[in-house]
This record gives sequence, structure tokens and C-alpha cells, in this order.
Amino acid sequence: PNLVTQSGIGSAVIVASPLVLATYALMATVIAGRVTVDLSIGPLIGFINVTLIQIYGAGGLQSPVSFVLYAIAVGVLYQLVMGLIIVFVRVQPIIVALSGYLALSGLNLVILPRPGGVAPDWMFDWGAGTSILSPPLIIVVLATAGWLLFTRSAFYTHLRLMGSDERAAYTSGVRITAVRLGAHVIGGIFAGLSALTFTSLISSGDPNQGTTYTLISVTALVLGGVSLAGGRASVFGALIGATNLYLITYVLATF
Repeated sequence: PNLVTQSGIGSAVIVASPLVLATYALMATVIAGRVTVDLSIGPLIGFINVTLIQIYGAGGLQSPVSFVLYAIAVGVLYQLVMGLIIVFVRVQPIIVALSGYLALSGLNLVILPRPGGVAPDWMFDWGAGTSILSPPLIIVVLATAGWLLFTRSAFYTHLRLMGSDERAAYTSGVRITAVRLGAHVIGGIFAGLSALTFTSLISSGDPNQGTTYTLISVTALVLGGVSLAGGRASVFGALIGATNLYLITYVLATF
């Protein structure tokens, strides 16, 4: 019964938000095909988290705007580098993703050897969980609405076509390189938002906790009906898949 209260639902939203946004971050690149499952999404969330806390502790990123922009910029930059390696160096996406997973996991421990640091004061209200309406909920709602608007664009049509049959998309005049890189940029934006909600959840830095999001976000993606072969996805499916996984872990922890 504790879950079905205003504070219970509010806490659930705060805990589930990083998982939902991490699932969204995977979705754009998965639609692009070539089995582009970003296994580094968990360590990337952890990397943004620990660098945010360390830079803030050193006196940087004092304004909320710079804090948010930094998280999104790092997510986009990493995903763009990953996309450039896949497109121009022609390394298999799964190898690039696994390499990123290992590299970021180690780098996170170098930046912050053990959990510590403190999030900005203005972020404490984000993770309070006393009411249903909270900044993490607003971020998830805006992210979901943004994805729905994105599905109405020509770019999304090209992305699905490329994921279904890259050769057919190329012969139809789709700019394969631009579409693939664009998918990585979109994934980076959602990864940055996921890292922000994760930071608000733990109110500190943790080099290890973010890594756990890799497995559960991929599971949520598949549970939501997204095809890992590319070309098919649903934002509501991903949302329901992530919510289901949260409820499963909640029930296991409760009972």
C-alpha cells in the first residue's frame, strides 16, 4: 500500500526516471540497425554523474543551466565519437559499444575511486519524492513528448527505413551517414537527461552504480517490443517495459 500514495508514486517516478530515459537513449541507435545496441549506456551515465559531481565540487558548473547543458553535451559528444568510429573506421557497433563500456567503467573509477561528493543544493528537491509532480517527471514527460514529435519527422522515416534495409535506404537517396550520426546525437541527449535524473536520485557521485543500467535498459527495450535488428520501436513500449522492470524490482525488494 505504500506505493499507491502521493509520496510512494513520487518516489517511484524518481527511481524509475533514469531507467526510462536510458531506455529512450538506446532506442534511436537500435532503430538505425546493424544491431547497434549501446552497451556503454550505463558507464556513460556514471561518467557524466562523476564528472558533474567532481567539477561542481571544484567550483565549476554552479548554475543549473550550465549543469544541465554539460550533461547533455557530454552525452552527445560521446555518442558522436562512437558514431564516427562506426561510420568511418567501419568497426562493428557492438565492438565499439563494448570497448566504450570497458573504457568508461575504468575511467569512472579513476575520476572518483569511491562514492562521494554532493549534488547542488537546488537538486535536492528533485530527489525528495514527497509529491508526484517533480522535475524528473517533467523531464520524462517532455522526453516522451519530444520522441512522439520526432516520430512525425522525415528524419525518423529515413531512420526506420535504414534500420529495416540499409541498402534499400541508400538506393532511395537516404543520406546514410547523416542519419546514423543523427541517431547517435539523439541517443546522447537522452543519455545526458538520464544522468541528470540519476544524479538527483543519489544526490552524489558513484562510479559503479550507473553501470547497472546497461543490462536493465536493454531488457526494458526488448520487453517493450523494440526490435534489436532495427527498424521498429515504440516509445510507449519502451516506457511500459522500463516501468515493468521497476515494478518487478520493487516487488522483489518489498517481499
